[in-house]
Amino acid sequence: MTKTKIVDYSRDKLAFYLVGLIALILTLRLFYLQVISFSYYRQVSEENRVRLVSIPAPRGLIWDRNGKRMVTNRTSYSLLLLPYKTQDMNFLVKKISLLLNLDENFLKEKIKAGWVNRYTPIKLMKDVDFKTICILEEQNEELPGVSYQPEKVRSYPSLYWAGHLFGYVGEVSQKEMEDSKEKGLKLGSNIGKEGLEKEYDELLRGEDGMNFLEVSASGKILGPLKDKKPLPYTVGSDLVLTIDSDLQVEAESALSKYNSGVVVALDPQNGEVLALVSKPGFDPNQFSSFLDENTWKSLINDPSHPLLNRAIQGVYPPGSTYKLLTAGAALESKIVDRNTTFSYCNGGFLFGNRVFKCWQPKGHGRLNLIQAIAQSCDVYFYHLSLKLGLDRWSSYALQCGLDKKYKIDLLDEVSGMIPTRSFYERKFGKGEWVKNLVINLGIGQGEVLTTPLGTAVFYTALVNGGIVYQPHLLKQIRSPDG
Repeated sequence: MTKTKIVDYSRDKLAFYLVGLIALILTLRLFYLQVISFSYYRQVSEENRVRLVSIPAPRGLIWDRNGKRMVTNRTSYSLLLLPYKTQDMNFLVKKISLLLNLDENFLKEKIKAGWVNRYTPIKLMKDVDFKTICILEEQNEELPGVSYQPEKVRSYPSLYWAGHLFGYVGEVSQKEMEDSKEKGLKLGSNIGKEGLEKEYDELLRGEDGMNFLEVSASGKILGPLKDKKPLPYTVGSDLVLTIDSDLQVEAESALSKYNSGVVVALDPQNGEVLALVSKPGFDPNQFSSFLDENTWKSLINDPSHPLLNRAIQGVYPPGSTYKLLTAGAALESKIVDRNTTFSYCNGGFLFGNRVFKCWQPKGHGRLNLIQAIAQSCDVYFYHLSLKLGLDRWSSYALQCGLDKKYKIDLLDEVSGMIPTRSFYERKFGKGEWVKNLVINLGIGQGEVLTTPLGTAVFYTALVNGGIVYQPHLLKQIRSPDG
């Protein structure tokens, strides 16, 4: 009997200790959660309770050198979908597709890409037209969850075709967000994609504001957070360009009768770009609106390459514009002076068994250097090129920087190409290239290539006494606070 009581007593004691241990563990855990980890779990609770909604900052405006507005912002409307307000998503997608003439797969991809939860709006389209707004109002009951909201989009001038100059703005992609070092970018943010919009995006974009909304555990918006005031946005800085908008219009008008061409106008005293036109071009306003896949494909697959900025991305034989380079090299080398003449120009120049023709079939007769420049006589410069030789010609061209990029404030500029002795030896083999190659170089033909911007910079140096200024488009930055 005594033994049985002892065993029962031991079991009761063990149970007591076990319960006490469990209570101690629970107490310590509670202490850890409520005291030690209080700040952490409070933050988690706040994050679950609060939704941050960005207030997009208007982009800065772009002005010409004379104070004329060139790029502005206008109010447009974006088409939104609120998933929690619809019971049948597939039916709704079909209805939107039918009413607004939109591809169902396009809508489904937009919904998939923009989905966060049932209570987060998804942007289906931007810059919808007035007709679409009217349809939404008329069919409101049949389109539960579909609405629209105002927002600012870029507006580019209709006076000129300056897509290559301004570039355009678009929504940031996932890859661009990952590659960017800038803070504040998120899906749905608009950034500069090309041209000046991209080059000066950080200045133009400003800083978004923030609304603080209270949400339920399921994500439903309950209203503004009472203890948190919205953060106002900061408008982007304005840019004042070196461009003269009137001259830009005249330059584009001068190209109107041609299928392609380039105009670059520089101030030789400081390198300011007064006009820059590349044709064919594109309308950057297309990118402010809904740009469907077919339109985008037609732009990138167009054989005339309208997205190519020929002023800085196209390289071409400079032709007779380089006769002044040949003349300058010969004068610097003291091979000729202004009165030097060569054999009579009768419309062609026989070298070996080949006749190199002059542009004037009747010929120019006997000319000195000044007359040859004035009449652009090819035959005179054939003689001059042979006397000058490849090494001196290429050395002078390289000293002028004609093989370099000029670092204009537009992206993706390419460099020119000046053929040298080593270039020809790589191409044809050592000792295998012939002198008639030099003949063509003297009149800007053959393997020599340059960008239109490069040629313009070379000529500004000729007229200002030999100073090469860096070409640039930005004249002034105006911050929002002045």
